[in-house]
Amino acid sequence: MPSKIFFGLLVCLFCRAQARADGGWPVFGSFDPAAGGNTAVPVPVWPIEPEPRSSLSQAVGSYSSGSLLNAAALPPEGTGFVKIERARNRRYGTEETVRALELIGFKYSVAFPDAARLQIGDLSVEGGGKISLHASHQNGLDADAAMIARDEQEQDPLREGFDENFVADGAVSASFDPGRNWSIVAAAAENTAVARIFLDPAVKKLFCELFGADDNNKAVLHVLRPAAHHGDHFHLRFACPPDDTACVNQEPPPDGDGCGASALKLLEQP
Repeated sequence: MPSKIFFGLLVCLFCRAQARADGGWPVFGSFDPAAGGNTAVPVPVWPIEPEPRSSLSQAVGSYSSGSLLNAAALPPEGTGFVKIERARNRRYGTEETVRALELIGFKYSVAFPDAARLQIGDLSVEGGGKISLHASHQNGLDADAAMIARDEQEQDPLREGFDENFVADGAVSASFDPGRNWSIVAAAAENTAVARIFLDPAVKKLFCELFGADDNNKAVLHVLRPAAHHGDHFHLRFACPPDDTACVNQEPPPDGDGCGASALKLLEQP
């Protein structure tokens, strides 16, 4: 039996290497100004799916009035991601949330193997409930991720807050990397459990201008929701896991891509 498992892993690794060599990964859109605009960025397939299992964690209540039972902890680091703001010890979520973040980091590392890792900030505290600096993040279904600069360097994981705010006077700074930041939200939005991604309205407007003409991007733009004080990070919000019967979902976003002038002015409260 061990020899069969070893042979299977070798076959898997060979197939992945061959897929890369043949350009066989599925792709989503990105933006590289140096390459003249939209380019294809590889989206990897999670290499080995675990055996199906029931989640022991439970999100209880709503995002802004809830708690978290049997929490799962996001590791300090992993393939393509690093947990920052560690001194706060807000690294807990449902098992579904933690696994989704690990997968986003993995996808990002394959798309950008030489880049700084995805930097993940606050989730929830171990038992959930109210925490400082946030109205939500109470039931293990919210997570923050730093936006990416063109010359991104990983910040000190113990540092409080994010290194750079990319929005001033309603304009996105030149140091904001549109392609890599779009890759993060596009990879996240592939997970149908991602209900919303909060971001500054100026960043949403920029994404609409760069990527809104492609109908394939409409589903991503739909979950991007303008919010104040989100010019330095993305706030990912996950829907209640199906088995978490005491969890309360937020109403879904309005239909459409939200790229109209009036829609961009409607700020949501995370």
